Amino acid sequence: MGDGGRHDWITPTECSEIIAEKIPNSKLVIFENSGHSPQHEENEAYLELVRNFLSKVSSPISK
Repeated sequence: MGDGGRHDWITPTECSEIIAEKIPNSKLVIFENSGHSPQHEENEAYLELVRNFLSKVSSPISK
């Protein structure tokens, strides 16, 4: 999973799309109201995305 901000001047959306195309089974998420740091600029949406991703790829820890 990759992410980027629509207004990212360091890694423009077009570059993120190229990177995502080269990574098998990847998913690119563009945060519409962010620059280079969606983890800060759209924190709640970013955390929700990460939580959903982790719930799909992780298995419960048994004690």
